[in-house]
Amino acid sequence: MELRLLLGATLLLAAVDAISLSFLLLHHAISRYFRRYRHTRLQQLRRRVIEAAADPGQPLPRPEKPFDRIWLGEICAQFAFLSPRLTRYLEEEGYLDRLIRETRSPLWWRRVKACTLLGLSRSARALPPIAACLSDPFPAVRLKALESLGLLGTREAAETVAGALPAFPPAALPWLRAALLPLARAYPEVLRSCLQNPLPLSTAKAVLESLGLARDRQSLPLLLAHLRHPEAELRLSSARALGYLEEKQYWVHLLPALEDPRWEVRAQAARSLGRLGQAEAAPALASKLTDPAFWVRANAARALASLGEAGEAELLAALSLPDPFARDAARAALQQKSLRREAEDERF
Repeated sequence: MELRLLLGATLLLAAVDAISLSFLLLHHAISRYFRRYRHTRLQQLRRRVIEAAADPGQPLPRPEKPFDRIWLGEICAQFAFLSPRLTRYLEEEGYLDRLIRETRSPLWWRRVKACTLLGLSRSARALPPIAACLSDPFPAVRLKALESLGLLGTREAAETVAGALPAFPPAALPWLRAALLPLARAYPEVLRSCLQNPLPLSTAKAVLESLGLARDRQSLPLLLAHLRHPEAELRLSSARALGYLEEKQYWVHLLPALEDPRWEVRAQAARSLGRLGQAEAAPALASKLTDPAFWVRANAARALASLGEAGEAELLAALSLPDPFARDAARAALQQKSLRREAEDERF
């Protein structure tokens, strides 16, 4: 009797294992088929959307197969920058309304995805729901909303970002830069007005550097004012932004920064002078080859190497200086320049 029970239990367990294994294999096969189908279908839909965006006479694709409605909305949002037709398509077909509802989803990752697609959609209707997400309890949603406002690129989005800047902590600096750069290129005056009010240190740095990367020449007085700011980090960001402007005549404004008490500011000023490429700055940079800070000497030597004959003459003269650190910096810069020339000769 006991043997029969044991045998029955063993057979039952074997049957359960076989059924479980069958379900696992079936699940694996279905998942693999779905992934392959999804990849192929997404490629087809992307190609058709891009072709329709490039050719106004070609109709936009319509949902034909399962999941097409979801995937079409995401693809049209991703490529909305190609044509206003895609933005109108999102609005007319109800995709935009679905994304707006998703910003109120209880799941934070859905709110993040909705903010991303709304920003990519370039629709004016996307601004209020994205702005509402700036007060979301989850940091990831707030940061994605900030980045999406930058993607919208409208004046209203720029003003919304400007109003929300004081609320973002230092950890948000990468997202701030991603959001501020397109807005600084389109509406620099909005960002310039932000610096008239108190801002967190990291936020003010991001604004200054964004204005420099956007090459906003009208922000020069603002950058010069922050070059004399009591905070060393703001002086450093201003020196970096002046280099981003790439206007050679601004080199004279960086000379006082070479005498800054903080070595980080002196090093950045030397680097920005090298970026501007004005040969008249060579004597001032040569005087920094004897600076007590390594990075100031290194950046000054590299900057001199980028100034052509005037900088090379200063580096050669530095090889006879009594300071061994200055000689090492000049020698390293000359060697790098020589290697660069050899690489260019081999290339051409």
